[in-house]
Amino acid sequence: MSRGITMGVRVRFLGVDPMAEKYPMHSGYMYCAGNPIKYIDPDGQEWDVTETSSRKTISVDVKFSNSTNLSKEQIVAYQEAISSQFNETMHSSSNGEYSGRVTYGGGQNDNQFTPSLQLYEGGDNNIGGMEYTGSANVNIRDKIGNLRSPADVAKDAVHELLHTVRLDHPFENTQSLDTELIHISGNNYRSTPKTDSNILYNIMNYSSTNIDGRLADRKQTLLTRGQINMMVKEITMQKQGYGMRQYDPNISETANQQRALRMYFDYWENKPGQSVIRNR
Repeated sequence: MSRGITMGVRVRFLGVDPMAEKYPMHSGYMYCAGNPIKYIDPDGQEWDVTETSSRKTISVDVKFSNSTNLSKEQIVAYQEAISSQFNETMHSSSNGEYSGRVTYGGGQNDNQFTPSLQLYEGGDNNIGGMEYTGSANVNIRDKIGNLRSPADVAKDAVHELLHTVRLDHPFENTQSLDTELIHISGNNYRSTPKTDSNILYNIMNYSSTNIDGRLADRKQTLLTRGQINMMVKEITMQKQGYGMRQYDPNISETANQQRALRMYFDYWENKPGQSVIRNR
């Protein structure tokens, strides 16, 4: 996984990828995991948006941890499934305009928030995953305690990772017109003329969410264009330091407190959008 610069049809490697140790299953000379047609290797770390003449890529380099008894090979299978699902979600949701990439190097920029992703097992197996202030956690066990497949875990992992750029559940919070829903009762909602036609299959919804009399049955993999646009905006904010709690010795204590309130506490506690409309 060396970094390279394309020169026509030639590739020149200028040094060892600083994240090479995170991918012992690949040769240090293997560019883009041996699949340069499907993947590119942007310089961005943490959450980032990069653009070439042919495509745009939204990438995230997470702090990965594992509190399970999975083998090394199983962990790699889950990681690859998560990255593949994220790429599929971005590509399918944007008609091919965007690709997606998840890596597991833990970020390289001390001045930008880096999300964490943990695989765990046990606890309440009715919960597939959860996120809090940029920390995404995903359960590898199903409701009866069986090991979930990498593909199944990947959907929940992408869902939780998207929370770290403040994407919310459309059934709770309307963050763009194309996610607009109206709450009828219980888990029942209806769409509006503004709502994306694939909202039932939105990856930020739950499988128990009934929209226009239908259930998605665990087929949620998509985002709306409004959600993608919001992701790009949030990534820009995180590059400016939002989501981090930093202390600047060059400013006063009061100024540091105000900065923490604005860039950390308000950022995580007040997600963009408005509460979903209640049916009247």
